[in-house]
Amino acid sequence: MMGSAPPTMSGYRADIDGLRAVAVLSVLLYHLEVGAISGGYVGVDIFFVISGFLISRLLLQEHVKCGTIDFGQFYLRRINRIVPALLFTLSISSIAAISLFTPNRLLEFGQSLLHATLSVSNVLFFSQSGYFDSSAELKPLLHTWSLGVEEQFYLIWPLVVSILLVRKGLFAIGVFAITVLSFCLASIFVDTHASAVFYLMPFRVFEFGIGAALLFLRPAEASKQIYLNCLLVAGVCLIVFSVTWFDNTSQFPGVNALIPCLGAALCIYSSENALFGSFLRSRVLVGIGAISYSLYLIHWPLIVFYKYYLEKQQLLGIDVVVLALAALLLAVVMYRYIEQPFRNGQLKPYHRYTTLILASFVLCYIGASIWGTSGWSWRAWSTGVYSAQEVKQAKAKRFAVRQKICSEKGWTECDNPVAGKISALVIGDSQSVDALNAMHRVLPLHDFSMSELGGCPPYADVRSLFPKNHLNLNKCVSLNKIRHDVAYLEKYDYLVINALYRSYTLDHLASYLSFLHQSGIEHVVVVGGYATLKEEMSELLNRYGRAGFDPNSYLEENAYEDQQYRKLVESYGFFYLSAKNAFCSDGDCRYFSENGTPFTFDKHHLSFEFGSELAVNDARGLQDYLAPLNSSRRKSASIDIVEWGPKSTYLNTNPNALPDGSMGIWIKVHSDQALDDVIVNFDGKAALITHSEPGLITAAVSMEQVSTIGAIAVTIVRQDDGKPIGVGEFTVLSK
Repeated sequence: MMGSAPPTMSGYRADIDGLRAVAVLSVLLYHLEVGAISGGYVGVDIFFVISGFLISRLLLQEHVKCGTIDFGQFYLRRINRIVPALLFTLSISSIAAISLFTPNRLLEFGQSLLHATLSVSNVLFFSQSGYFDSSAELKPLLHTWSLGVEEQFYLIWPLVVSILLVRKGLFAIGVFAITVLSFCLASIFVDTHASAVFYLMPFRVFEFGIGAALLFLRPAEASKQIYLNCLLVAGVCLIVFSVTWFDNTSQFPGVNALIPCLGAALCIYSSENALFGSFLRSRVLVGIGAISYSLYLIHWPLIVFYKYYLEKQQLLGIDVVVLALAALLLAVVMYRYIEQPFRNGQLKPYHRYTTLILASFVLCYIGASIWGTSGWSWRAWSTGVYSAQEVKQAKAKRFAVRQKICSEKGWTECDNPVAGKISALVIGDSQSVDALNAMHRVLPLHDFSMSELGGCPPYADVRSLFPKNHLNLNKCVSLNKIRHDVAYLEKYDYLVINALYRSYTLDHLASYLSFLHQSGIEHVVVVGGYATLKEEMSELLNRYGRAGFDPNSYLEENAYEDQQYRKLVESYGFFYLSAKNAFCSDGDCRYFSENGTPFTFDKHHLSFEFGSELAVNDARGLQDYLAPLNSSRRKSASIDIVEWGPKSTYLNTNPNALPDGSMGIWIKVHSDQALDDVIVNFDGKAALITHSEPGLITAAVSMEQVSTIGAIAVTIVRQDDGKPIGVGEFTVLSK
């Protein structure tokens, strides 16, 4: 253990710059999609270990020398080291984004610009890490999450160190306790809160702590070459293993993060004096290490804008070479003309800090302005078809039916069946909302509940279906236990299943259908999938317009054959609702509705308009399939509908005008049925007037109730028991 100032508290170490080069090159090659570097993201963890060692060494050295820590000077040094190159990167990224991005993309960029300038972008990206989040390829500032973590660590660590150094020996105990606590928290929550563990500083402190803990070790003597070289080789092997063995499916951070972190720690401990450490001290690696900060900052925005502008889905060999050389060149320029002048005092303090403060305010203003005005839609060169607000509203519209149902039933009773109505349970991942919209359109009198979770199809063993870092994995496991509870399923008259048929394959569906069949579940509707895009539809339309959209260029290859799924579903006597049947004819498929609404606003979730239309062609088949349920309900009702009308109209057109301007509805029933005390409900609201006579019910409906395009439920309600008796669906059509 150390007493006063240990030998490790020496000056500049070229080998650490070499290790920085290893870290930044790992990240660079990983982002350039070099296949062998599938775990190159661990370069960030290596940086954290290096920072923990160097910052703790600096603070300890100052305390040993001066007896205290000058917080002001520490933070000024960090500002000079980090902020200039960061603000420069944010500035040129802003110019590129404003020039190229559509409003929706620019809106997201504005959010990240503001948060990155304030050093809290990691918190933003954590908050956005939901199922419907945009892909990383569209976020030029995504990599600044690590700077947020590091800057937040720098903010609290000097205070922690100063407190721990009050008493001799407390520093080592405190650092050890903090490191162990952070590691335990990360290991415990990486399964259930993976995004928080990845993005938030408290769960990453143990990586900095591993670096700080090196200060407690007495450096090995240079004469012990075998010992040092063995440690160095072990450290390099751990790093190489992490970089080449881990991939996007690996559970990370948590326990797996120990491998690259311990590898980096072994390298730091041994490489200064080890003979084999000469490769880390080579001029090439040391040179790259010197520019590693600028290289890390600039490489990711460069890749994002390059792929966006040239519409690259994947990088080819020539792209990798061009981007790597461009990133290195820009990093050299940034190091020479941005980093060095601020770090080496070439600028006067007044000019230096005035420039940084002014640039920070300007970037914050630009970010807030972009964010607050929906992506600067006023830009004539990039207005697009849809504003960011319109895209947001269109995506939210998918959930309108669900919200209406829950509002009417009560949010606590949203997924409980309603007595006296035919009840359906819609089961699936985020696609299941499309199934709800489809079924509600053609069967508005049925009661719909949902068993839905993003990325969670109905399958007993989802742990084998998805990697450990899959979003909502543990929630999905729990939900599927309920989905395999026969007593729970039997509460509903029939089931509707819909999931994304790319990860959820024919075999997985067959497993669940077999379970349902063996459990005696008789009525099941399976909704087939439709097209999936490589990029969000709203982005494509804003970039090229409707006329310029070429589906052949952006459609993913279908992961399933429609007929195979139909054959499987019908083999169990269940009903297959085909999206291909709804939107395709003779091999030609529709991607826009009659009024120009696209089939999706993201990559595959159907827009409300398309989802509502999905079951229209198969409505009669569905009604026939579910007829036994209708028959059983009619037997319990005291009114049997013979015919009714009118059943549709065009917007703002009264098909059966009454003298007072209202719309008349007639309902023929069997003449032997009692009709006293009944009310006609139109869209859940009582008609203006309801009149009954033997064999006939008539009602008057306000034209205000037919002022919106779509389907409207018509029901009869007896006043004595309040139970609705289904009549049918009235449709308001566009002209």
